[in-house]
Amino acid sequence: RSLWVGASDIEELIALYNSDKANTHSNFIAVKTGLIDNPNIKSLYMKAGDLYERQIVDYSEVESIEYDKSISIPKYSLRVNLDGNTPSKIIEAKTKKFAGEVHFDRRSPLWKRYYLQVQTQMFAWREYFGQEATAVIKVYYLDTLDYEAVRLYKTPLPIDSERLEIIPIKYDDFTVKNMIIPALEYISPYLAEMREEKEKRGVE
Repeated sequence: RSLWVGASDIEELIALYNSDKANTHSNFIAVKTGLIDNPNIKSLYMKAGDLYERQIVDYSEVESIEYDKSISIPKYSLRVNLDGNTPSKIIEAKTKKFAGEVHFDRRSPLWKRYYLQVQTQMFAWREYFGQEATAVIKVYYLDTLDYEAVRLYKTPLPIDSERLEIIPIKYDDFTVKNMIIPALEYISPYLAEMREEKEKRGVE
């Protein structure tokens, strides 16, 4: 997603904004500015996440669902892609390897990444639609049979509700205003200028 910031990029962008050593994030900048392509190499775990995503999004929902909605906010050079959404709710699907417990550790670095990602999605929704949306992270804990189904047959098994954790996420105004928006404002002018230059070259 060159020349735009995605919701999954936000943790790294915040780190860049708060760092005086931008060279430590040079790969991130190179990808965002289109200098290099982001390699699309997927592990078994990533493939499993892709294959199970829609089932996870669908599970326990009663309202109509949209999939893969893209929301662009040019002012912030922000483009978010939602796994799923209803008219008033954002649904982010995640998979983790089952290790005997269906509980996401809220102190883990991975939780921080997911939390910031969903806060960015909620912010984009507010900016685009002018109204609030609720959000949930649905975490499905995959066991050995799930991974084998992906590896051997490239197809997911039915969802086991005992291994699905649904985590409601409240809009965090402090985090959005003090972490997410400043980081977006930091990089957006550069990306916007590059998009304009690219469009001019296309016209010429």
